[in-house]
Order: sequence, then structure tokens, then C-alpha cells
Amino acid sequence: MTTAPDITLINVNQGHDPRAVSVAQAVHDLIDAECVILFGSRSREGWSDRSDIDIMVITEEPPTQTDESRIAASAEKILGRTYAESPAIDLVLLSTKQYSRRSKSINNVAAIASREGIKLTRNPEENIGHEFDAAAEREDRIRRIADANMHYRNLNLMLDAGVQDRGVVFQAHQALENGMKALISALGNQYPHRHDLTELADAIRQSDSEGDWHFQSDLRQLSGYPGAARYGQVLNPVTDFVRMANDITSDLEQLHQRILELTGDDPWAIPPETDSDPVRPRHRS
Repeated sequence: MTTAPDITLINVNQGHDPRAVSVAQAVHDLIDAECVILFGSRSREGWSDRSDIDIMVITEEPPTQTDESRIAASAEKILGRTYAESPAIDLVLLSTKQYSRRSKSINNVAAIASREGIKLTRNPEENIGHEFDAAAEREDRIRRIADANMHYRNLNLMLDAGVQDRGVVFQAHQALENGMKALISALGNQYPHRHDLTELADAIRQSDSEGDWHFQSDLRQLSGYPGAARYGQVLNPVTDFVRMANDITSDLEQLHQRILELTGDDPWAIPPETDSDPVRPRHRS
């Protein structure tokens, strides 16, 4: 399938959003990219009008901050011409070297986009699969752990400041999501590229035959918050924030402990990327 004589579409999934493909093509034409990948829900069945548009842009040279700002501004204009009500767009800009390195980790977003997304390229013969690399996988896992610890720190800082709103619960959800995905990576498996904590918990139970996994947190309740933080609808709001925080702490402790057992890396010793000081588990009274 082709969109133009010189652009080839690879891995076209049934049920994708054709308008999102046209946005990806316009971005490709805008900067003459090596490859543009539409991934996430818009690249397959199951998307809704509220779904983000996830686009990975791969260029020969590393993009500068000016490049990123220019592409983002142009993409917003393209959205306005394509949709009556523009969805959010998430752009990931990588050089070919960055893409090649990161796609060797089975759980890096570059690998997920490569496996599942719709590729738009002028060089289909260069559609190369990337072999697994344990070092790249560890790098991605460490990043997940750092993100889990960042959101856990934010959760506690917000509660210390007296904040008790959906933003706090969003931080709790993100701490668990990243911690769960880091563990699935440590178990040597691909994790679902989703935000549903119940689905991630099932993946952990299926992957870890030695573990006895019982999460304290209400995973279904927390899973209602990622979209709600942006779109404003919470069907089952949290009322006891102290209990929620303590449950998150207990769950993160068992996730981190299992990662330590499997890899030798102590997750509590890995600080958030925005801070040099590690976080510590904290139980509130």
C-alpha cells in the first residue's frame, strides 16, 4: 500500500485511523524524515476520538530543540486541518542511531513502535528488524525504575503540601505502572503497552511463577485516572488518600524487592532523573 509514489506504508493494521496516517505523512513530508511511525491506539483497532496520536519521527541527524519546536508547531496546524476537534499529539523524535540502539530493547517505545506501528518510509528495503540486546533492555528498565521513583516522590510531596486531588492519584498510578513494567522487563518479557494496572498485574502473575502476587492497591480504581487527568472524568474517585499512599508504598516495595532479587539492581538506590537523591519507602499514619 502506498500513500504517494515515493512513500511506502509498512505494517498497516486493520481498524487504524486513516486521518492519523495522513497526519503522519504530512509530518514526514514536512521534514523529509528517514521514517515516520504512527503507533499506539490510532495505529490499530480500539481507538476513540479522545485517543492521542503517537508519532515517532526518525531523522538522520539528532533533532535539535529548534527542530522539535518547529515540528511540534507544524503538527498542531496539521491536526487543525485534519480533525474538527484536534486530539492531543505526542511526538517522539530520534536519530537513526538512537532508534537503532533503543529498538534493541524489547520494551523501549522505539521497539514497540517498530513492532506494532504503521511505518511511512521512502526506503522500505531498510525496514530492518533489530536483535535483542540485554544492555539496551537494562537501560530501558533503569529508566522505568527512575520514573516510578519520580512519581512516588511527587505523590508524597503533594500529600505533604496538603494536596488531595486527581493529580495525586495520577502520580500513584504512574508510580505503579512504571514499577510493574520494570519488573516485567526484569522477568525477560514484553509488557503490555497499556495503562491498565489490572492487565499489568495479570502479566506479572503469568510471568513470575515463583511470586505470590497480591497487590494492596485498588488497581481497577487507579486505572481510571490516566485518561481522567486529561479528560476530566473519574468514575470511582479516591476518598482515603493516606490509605492509597500506604498501599502504593507496599506494592512498590514488593515490586522493587523482586527486581533486586532478579537483577541485582536495587531500585531504591536509583534516583529520579530530575534529582540526585534516591527516594525511600514511606508509610503514613
